Amino acid sequence: MSAGARVVLVALITVSAVLTSGLAKAEPGPQDEARQKAVAAQQRFQQDMYDMLASRWRHLEGLAAAQRDLQLALIDAQTLRFYFLLQHHPKKIVRDQGISPFLNFDWTQEDNDQLRADSPDYGELEKRIKRLQGRSDGHPRWPEAREKTLSLQSEADFQDAMERLKKAFEEVEELLDASWSGSQR
Repeated sequence: MSAGARVVLVALITVSAVLTSGLAKAEPGPQDEARQKAVAAQQRFQQDMYDMLASRWRHLEGLAAAQRDLQLALIDAQTLRFYFLLQHHPKKIVRDQGISPFLNFDWTQEDNDQLRADSPDYGELEKRIKRLQGRSDGHPRWPEAREKTLSLQSEADFQDAMERLKKAFEEVEELLDASWSGSQR
């Protein structure tokens, strides 16, 4: 299976898990499409970063995998949080101020505690994130991996990955703009 196909599969599994967990509202709205597109773009970028690191520096492959898995788990957690807020506090999902407030919503400890109580999967995901953070951040080659990651920024593969991410986020912005202007009529 290609890297792109794996990323799409992970995105579909995440969205399916959210929809079957009862955290998603019954009627999908434009924010769902925007969220799914943003998640898929973030997941693909993380896979691209892994592919670049692992193919160039084989000795960093395990650490690159741990870092990718951590980032994917963080994206999954943010997705569960998004749907929790959409169901319980929809006003916290800001759709009319661009992609950054849409993706980086207000999240409190009270929200976190309630989501953990509502969804055992979320509690397990939090534990997984902690384990992955330990594997990644505590790795003796972490400083080298960070240096190598920074060195990729001037390479064509990295620029292509960033361009795909930027284009996807622009499409998310367009979806948000269209859904916001449509709701104001």
